[in-house]
Amino acid sequence: MHYDVALAALPVLARELPDHYEGARRIRTTARRTRNIHNLNHWITELVQDYGQRVERLSRCRNSFTHGGPINLKVAATVHLFAKAQATHTTSTGLWAVISGCEVKEAHDKRRADDDTWRNGISTAHSVYDALGLP
Repeated sequence: MHYDVALAALPVLARELPDHYEGARRIRTTARRTRNIHNLNHWITELVQDYGQRVERLSRCRNSFTHGGPINLKVAATVHLFAKAQATHTTSTGLWAVISGCEVKEAHDKRRADDDTWRNGISTAHSVYDALGLP
């Protein structure tokens, strides 16, 4: 994939798409969020906060279910896709660990450390391309 080409094309594409086009708002939003390192850093901070909130909500749903508390199906539905995605990532990481012959915990720890390193490096990146690891 040529993410660098896509990133460079975003501002032009955002200007050229008609306002009523279904994906135009998402493209304009992504173009704005990746315009500079400050915007990207702010976006990632928002995503990390949103992730934390979803984890907390999922945890509350799980705890309520596990301990016989009340379950609001509408609340549970708000974290259904998130829980499914988390299960997919966890299973994938574990499966790759087994295939690679390493410990599952070690693979999860490495993934977490790699993610932390990447997130911490964004604040010192010189450009959006550097922050995203693009040429």
